[in-house]
Amino acid sequence: MKESNQKRIKESFSRKSYKQYKRRFSIRNGGLFMKKELYNSGWEFSLGSESFAGLNLGGYRNAEKKTVQLPHDFVIAKDVSENAAGGRDSGFYEGDIGYYENTIWMPDKLPGSVMLNFDGVYRNCEIKVNGIPAGEHKYGYTSFIVDITRFLKSGENNVSVMVDTLPDPSARWYTGGGIYRDVHIFTGAARHIAPNGICVNTVDLSEHAAAVEVEVKLEGKTDSITKEEIIFTLSDNTGSVVVNKKCKVNSLTPDVVKTVFSVEEAKLWSLENPNLYELKVELINHDMVTDTDSITTGIRIISLDNKNGLCLNGKNIKLRGGCVHHDNGILGAVSVYDIEARKISKLKAAGYNAIRSAHNPPSSALLEACDRLGMLVLDEAFDMWKIAKGTYDYHRDFNAYWKKDIQSMVIRDRNHPSVFMWSIGNEIPDLANESGLDTMKALVDAVREIDNTRTVIVAGTGLERWNQDDLDAAMEKYGKRDHTVSEMSCEMESMFPSDVDSDITKTIAEYTGVIDTHYCYFRNDALIKNYPDAVIMGSESYAETTDLAIESMDEHPQVIGDFVWTCWDHMGEAGLGRCIHVSKDEEIRYNNFFYKMEVMIKTPYPYRTSNCGDFDLNGNATVQSMFRQVVWGDKGTYIAVQPPKIHDMYEVRILGFSWPEEKMHWNFREDEGKLVKVTVYSGADQVELFLNGKSYGKKPAGKIARYQALFETEYEPGTIEAVSYTNGVEVSRKCIETTGNVTRIKTFPETLTADSNINSLICVPIELQDENGRRVVDAEIKVSAEVTGEGILAGFGSAVPYTDENYTKGCFTSYEGRLMAIIRSTGNPGEVKLRIKSDHLPDENVSMNFN
Repeated sequence: MKESNQKRIKESFSRKSYKQYKRRFSIRNGGLFMKKELYNSGWEFSLGSESFAGLNLGGYRNAEKKTVQLPHDFVIAKDVSENAAGGRDSGFYEGDIGYYENTIWMPDKLPGSVMLNFDGVYRNCEIKVNGIPAGEHKYGYTSFIVDITRFLKSGENNVSVMVDTLPDPSARWYTGGGIYRDVHIFTGAARHIAPNGICVNTVDLSEHAAAVEVEVKLEGKTDSITKEEIIFTLSDNTGSVVVNKKCKVNSLTPDVVKTVFSVEEAKLWSLENPNLYELKVELINHDMVTDTDSITTGIRIISLDNKNGLCLNGKNIKLRGGCVHHDNGILGAVSVYDIEARKISKLKAAGYNAIRSAHNPPSSALLEACDRLGMLVLDEAFDMWKIAKGTYDYHRDFNAYWKKDIQSMVIRDRNHPSVFMWSIGNEIPDLANESGLDTMKALVDAVREIDNTRTVIVAGTGLERWNQDDLDAAMEKYGKRDHTVSEMSCEMESMFPSDVDSDITKTIAEYTGVIDTHYCYFRNDALIKNYPDAVIMGSESYAETTDLAIESMDEHPQVIGDFVWTCWDHMGEAGLGRCIHVSKDEEIRYNNFFYKMEVMIKTPYPYRTSNCGDFDLNGNATVQSMFRQVVWGDKGTYIAVQPPKIHDMYEVRILGFSWPEEKMHWNFREDEGKLVKVTVYSGADQVELFLNGKSYGKKPAGKIARYQALFETEYEPGTIEAVSYTNGVEVSRKCIETTGNVTRIKTFPETLTADSNINSLICVPIELQDENGRRVVDAEIKVSAEVTGEGILAGFGSAVPYTDENYTKGCFTSYEGRLMAIIRSTGNPGEVKLRIKSDHLPDENVSMNFN
């Protein structure tokens, strides 16, 4: 290591941390076991093609470097730009080139095998070892392994990774850029268990036992005198060994070992009790352990048919699902377990039982969270095949890499009990022609080649046939009328051959057994009539039609559920859920489906988020989440208020994704005396509204009123309260008050202690409060954050959908009286302190510990 590099690393880490860094990435002996170690520390990063002047054996030169922790997203640290090539699709973030460097210290006797396992790099990356090209990967969402054994030497070795996101736009959403998921290093003997080489399936369940099939793939050459065996050890979540079995390696098929064993009184994985097991696999040669590996998995059986629908361990399940993009809000694309588990916990508490990874394979961290917390996953591969959706998207690489990438997804994810179904693509325009149907069949076959235990679907079918001629014809016939997307879908059915009878639908139904309605739940009856043997599912649906979709789902066993777009707000696709308000005189101009689409496409800078989630960017529940929870059986009462200033305006809701502009507060002091609309969401029979103690009567709610009781009153500061009744008996009530001015900042750490590994996070929601401790919901105040001790400020900001502020600079404006700080461990145990400051307010200080 060069002296200058050594100095920089020492300055970036404490002395203890520096020793850990050296130890972690130094291979002191060759060893027999294949060791898997996290390779996230000690990376040096530089940004920008202009700083790169070439390569030498030491890596990149003439670049300003800083030490970073992986996972790392270099795009989120950039300022947004009105001229970004991706525009609203990327949230006005621009791509760039990033360079990562690290070292590996090798002993004099080199290991038989050394591999790097990248869980995800966005994108177009090249890996070099000691300046020599060792591997590359194009797709930004699939994991990949690079065998670097032959490039290594004893002593110091340089590992460098170049990431290129400059070909832009490359997606329809915020992608981030860099090594944004975990990296592991595998070291061990030449003969070893292949990475991701263990496959587990539950093949049968009885009252007292489960039959589990295991397949192990081995790599590396054997010789004629090899005497190999495999020992399987299965332990439950208490650590108790429940199975211990030894199998001989067949000399005729030495690279694959299969066995089936019985697990007595198996603890099944379910949504309510997500029990997990650890399977340890040891490779034995002449009575010596030469390699070992282990996985965590669950024992469960998923079944799917038209008579019983979707069943988990024989129990019927209706999917209450949500679509999620891969970014993590103010962290950007960075994915670690803590932030993914936080997301899944909140979604599950809100009633969700499934997520869809829209529109790419998720991180291993997200799948681990779903396994541990009990959340089903629809695991999706691609947003496009051969036909482009963006100038530089994956269609350019599809022909060369599609099979490798989709099988990489399946091999990595097949042991996760949470994964119940594979999706090979979303809204694929290729399907409008015969060639696209051939591609579909090839993709399905490629998945089944690896895993035939799960169903494969094509998401978003039906939209492909709406070509420009169709849209022009619809514009001519219906362009002067107001339509939601659902209404337009119905009317287009009368103009063009129905999807129900199309060759596309027939072929997909025959080949996959599942038909995706994709926003068009109203087609379910016709689909069931035409395809009685198929299963029906909606991979996307609108929040506003949750109640209507559920009615159809409950009526038909073969309709297994749907996934709302979206359950969590994401960056990019900016303004998809926004509303704009115009005068009544302009209503005719805006009262047009296609004009609304044009407004959406021209979302102005600096709109950043999609703004159509049940939860906002920082995980706060929105109004549409309240509606959904009530529809799903929540007994609560929820108040939403239309701001008085837009009472007499025409609300333009962009497509079906927009939720009406409603606020969950009563802070409109400047509009005293103006008319205001109040919506109360409730599943009860009736709702009564009170303003400062005065009753405004009772109105129907519940299913008959689509769970909404509508009131109108004049705004006056004070207290507004709603009470829900069923059969005349109070069920629940909700009260909101006009607050005072901001007098203090209050932090709410979600934990005060966390592990000290470098992937460990502590999320700290922040509120601006009045003297009575109430959040001042209309407060927009500039706030700064400082972190000292054994933590770094990984992200700081609010969930505001439109801003040009930067989440990495420690200064941000509050939105709805809220912000959030995310603190990441340095990798050392110790105290970390967070100070929040704002002009004219007392500082707020909080201490936490990484243990």
